[in-house]
Amino acid sequence: MKNIEFVKGILITPDGQKHPFGKQSYESVKNLKKENYHDSAFNDEILPQSWFQKLQEELGFEYTTDTIHRQLMTMAAKGIIVMLNGSNPNQYGEYNVYCIHTPKKLSSAQKEVLENDYLSFKEVIERKNAYFEADGFDENENYIWNDFVYNLDEFYDRMNLNREEYKGKGR
Repeated sequence: MKNIEFVKGILITPDGQKHPFGKQSYESVKNLKKENYHDSAFNDEILPQSWFQKLQEELGFEYTTDTIHRQLMTMAAKGIIVMLNGSNPNQYGEYNVYCIHTPKKLSSAQKEVLENDYLSFKEVIERKNAYFEADGFDENENYIWNDFVYNLDEFYDRMNLNREEYKGKGR
């Protein structure tokens, strides 16, 4: 997930495929393009794709014209991991934010992706001194925890993801 710092978001489908969209930019608002916003990037790069159309049919949902932020609960509840990069410039430089919204039940392919990418994701969060937030949803779009998770290791623990065996492996 090292490339999360360069894109606006990544979908991880139940088959473990990663689908990045958008481009992260720290430019001033007047210099941003459609690709630098979550919704327009998603609408242009993901929504028209045949694989996404097929996935909606298979999982039984329809992406609407509402914002991705309002629909990520539905996508997570249906089995899609949604990672968003909410980083932006501020008066002190960069403010880095990475959020992950996950289904309660991960597929084995999604577990493998998250476990294999643990070190690179942790490295990005630490190097960028980033804010991290995670939540999860059951199949009825209810939160699976009473609180949000603000620590990557705690998120891995709550999701019963293995991070220990990957500590000694390179990136």
